[in-house]
Amino acid sequence: MKKIMFALGAIGMSVAAVAAVNDSLLMFSTKGPDTYRDGSTVLDGECYALCYVTDPGSFAIKSDGTAAAGGEVLLTSPVAKDGHCPNLMYVVPAEKAESLTGGSYAVYLLDTRVPDANAPSGYSVAGMSADGKTAAVVNGAGSVADVGSIGSGTSGFATYSATTAGSVAVAAVIDRPAITAIKVDGANIVLTVAGLSPAADYKVYTGAGPAGVSKKVEAEASGNTFTVSKDAGQFFKVIGTRKVAQ
Repeated sequence: MKKIMFALGAIGMSVAAVAAVNDSLLMFSTKGPDTYRDGSTVLDGECYALCYVTDPGSFAIKSDGTAAAGGEVLLTSPVAKDGHCPNLMYVVPAEKAESLTGGSYAVYLLDTRVPDANAPSGYSVAGMSADGKTAAVVNGAGSVADVGSIGSGTSGFATYSATTAGSVAVAAVIDRPAITAIKVDGANIVLTVAGLSPAADYKVYTGAGPAGVSKKVEAEASGNTFTVSKDAGQFFKVIGTRKVAQ
């Protein structure tokens, strides 16, 4: 099975060079300036994601770039330039397209910014995940095109050029962290935590009981573990705050 592909500057290129006859094709661009939720123009290299949405009411994108519910993120492309999406062609292999039923295609603008003290705006884009399939970090997303169906074959691929500026509309879904193990290690307690997101910073809180955990304690973070003093308390909770406000 071929991977889902994308290509830039596709208007002047041979479709046959990147797609088989039965693949589904979408040519897409935005007018711009596309913006984040704070009103600032999207950075060069920002991502646009081709999604297949089966339930528009519940569709949402998680902070790891995958779909939380209501559909699937098919392909993410870090292509923004000068505040908009240039000519971009998404190629969905025929076998994948045939498996998608009961919904429609849509393109979403993502907010993948991470704090960067050396950047003029205070942020840089996170780039792609290690496997190259999704954005490394997603803070928010917004639909910039409800494409519907995409024609099959090189003789009639779908084209869509957004006539209005796109924007990030909603915050990405961040899973609630959960403490899965507590281990006493000498004078310390080591908390193992699941559900951590690269889009959030985390702090450890303690309290007198399960319902009263509200006091922040010093903790040393390493991967998915947090180490606190054994004197810090008996009940703990790990709480995250978004690195980029939405």
